[in-house]
Amino acid sequence: MRITLTLTCIFFASFCWGQVSYEVFDKGFYQGVKDQYGEIIIEPIYDQIGWSDGDFQLIGELVGYLDNGKWGLLNLKTKKRTRAIYYALTPQSGTYILAAVKGNLTNQLFYGILDDQGNVKIICRYFSIEANEVGYEVASYDQKEIKIGFYNSSFQDIISPIYKDIELINEDLLFARDFSGKGSLFRVDGMETSSEKYDDFTLLKDGLRVESEGRYGLLSLDASKTLLKVNYKEIMSVSEYIEFPQWQVMDLNLNILSALFADSIDYSVSQTLSSYNGRQRLSTIDNVPQSVHPFVIRERIGSEFLITKEMYNGKWSVLSSIGAPLISNQDSIFFDDLFLFGSSKGKWDIYNKSARKLNSESYESVLPNIFSLVPVKSGGYWGFIDFKGLEVISLKYDALGSSYGQKLAVNYLTKWGVIDLFDNWILAPIYEHIQLGPYGIIAQRGERTFLISYNGEVLYETFGALIDSGAFLEIIGQNQRKGAISYQGKIIVDPIYEEVGMVGDYFWALQDQRAVLIDDDGKLRVQPSAGISRFIGYHDEKYMIQKDGRYGFVDLNGKLLIANRYDSLLHFSDERAGFKLGDRWGFIDFNEHLLVQPNYDQVFPFEHNLSIVRMSEDYGLIDPFGKLVLSLEYDHIDRIQDNYLLYQNQKVGIADLTGQLILRTDYDSIVPISQNLLIVEQDKRQGLLDFQGYLKLNFNYETIQLKGDHLILKLL
Repeated sequence: MRITLTLTCIFFASFCWGQVSYEVFDKGFYQGVKDQYGEIIIEPIYDQIGWSDGDFQLIGELVGYLDNGKWGLLNLKTKKRTRAIYYALTPQSGTYILAAVKGNLTNQLFYGILDDQGNVKIICRYFSIEANEVGYEVASYDQKEIKIGFYNSSFQDIISPIYKDIELINEDLLFARDFSGKGSLFRVDGMETSSEKYDDFTLLKDGLRVESEGRYGLLSLDASKTLLKVNYKEIMSVSEYIEFPQWQVMDLNLNILSALFADSIDYSVSQTLSSYNGRQRLSTIDNVPQSVHPFVIRERIGSEFLITKEMYNGKWSVLSSIGAPLISNQDSIFFDDLFLFGSSKGKWDIYNKSARKLNSESYESVLPNIFSLVPVKSGGYWGFIDFKGLEVISLKYDALGSSYGQKLAVNYLTKWGVIDLFDNWILAPIYEHIQLGPYGIIAQRGERTFLISYNGEVLYETFGALIDSGAFLEIIGQNQRKGAISYQGKIIVDPIYEEVGMVGDYFWALQDQRAVLIDDDGKLRVQPSAGISRFIGYHDEKYMIQKDGRYGFVDLNGKLLIANRYDSLLHFSDERAGFKLGDRWGFIDFNEHLLVQPNYDQVFPFEHNLSIVRMSEDYGLIDPFGKLVLSLEYDHIDRIQDNYLLYQNQKVGIADLTGQLILRTDYDSIVPISQNLLIVEQDKRQGLLDFQGYLKLNFNYETIQLKGDHLILKLL
């Protein structure tokens, strides 16, 4: 084997450059070095000469040698050598050598850097070392995580190896990000920079833009000066930027409680939740930060907790009302009225409302509490634990069904039954389907459906189906004929009808286009011979019906109280009912006396002795006798709270319950928010007026919102 090594050196005595060539030669199993004249410079006593990566370049006057499995350094000029203590030696950038040793009781290699004299520049204690333009990234392995540090090209220890990653910003700056996602700035020359932490950075022409909690600032390119504080929504340059909108929080006496700049804010219990470019911050009412982690609020649980999602890692947490972490690093979180539930790595844990973990072993699945017990699943089976985390219903059920009155439908060995909260069988598991409710148990077995009491008594049995209609059970027979039974199992309507339902306290049934009325004893109160085709509604013992295509009212016995002569009717309100004859509407009283002539295209039920009416495209208000209280001049009228909103020519005004005009239709929008305050918008500017029309807050706001007992205002 013949390999040539070339050493370029300066012969200072003659002040000229010269070149000396060397050759690696073999003798038996060993290697040595000869010069260009064949003179042996290094005796052939080494296993290998060169480097552990197979390269043969010289670093200064040094080359590596392998002896008994370990590497050392040879000086070809002085012929001196270092001890062979390294497990790897590799040239770096033509000037330095990457060296590796093994750790105690391990085969793991730990790396360092030697210079061209063999001096240690970086101690061999790192998991890896990588060179970049300005120095060396070093990595350590600690608690199952790779952690990164940095040495500059002068081998100053600039950044300790505690960071997740390090990014080179420019020739002067580094950005080191920790495991929480926050980053710090370091100067390559080792000079101090700000101790502030940032979420990210962007290199601009005239500075370094930094981001923290959704807000931006601008530093000089070497990070020595702050050009713009971290308070901006966006920064394009030192002279071009976008500020956040300004917000205020006021009480209903219009005292300012808080003022800040943000995209949006929310307020609750002396705390302000502000949003900045999708990230949120929790502060006291005087804007003292309580939690400044980058999170998204998923839900506020009353005034006690916040459920948050970390922007950096997507993990969910529960924070206290002051922002303290209570439950952290969860893949998913939900809650009910008594418990909090957190999932991590496919397993669920249960916490009480003090955020104390209840269970010792995690579960495959959980559900919101039922009767203060938590349904939990483990090993493929369901059971229940109580508020202490104790198993009170054993985990042996295949599935869980409906619940009612401290009874539970459960599936056991593929069949459904019912148990109580002490895990006792109320109904044996022999059914294909079970539904629980105030009526008891609806159970299906084969083609038969049973209504069973919670004492186990069969109250009713049918070869059809039983459907809960909210006030009774609808029977659907095999022939699709329908009837009704009470929740107590009493047959009220035999299953012989096409349709059944309730109107008022009575049942109606339809057969052959004839409707009947049946009381709760099953007695026919209105016979088919009455010729009624439909029961529509009920008010004060008067039933609105349709007969012969026209509308009227009958009593409980089917006697006409108001003749079926109308094309449409409204229910009675303020002792008046709207009626339609042809295309026009008017009003009658209980005795069918005409109160308001049918002059209108549309009417609405009376409320507080006023009705909204429409003639053609114009709306107004009339009193109970048809007198116009507000003339027919409005495009639309809406009743809201105790007022009427009046719309005219795309503007809004407001009248009170008596029809008295409060504000003319001069505004873009009006929203009553209290007994004496109106949010009013004009020319895209909002302010506050009272119900007397006096200005309470100038039109200096883009939006004003009522939040509980407070106002949230966005300034223009």
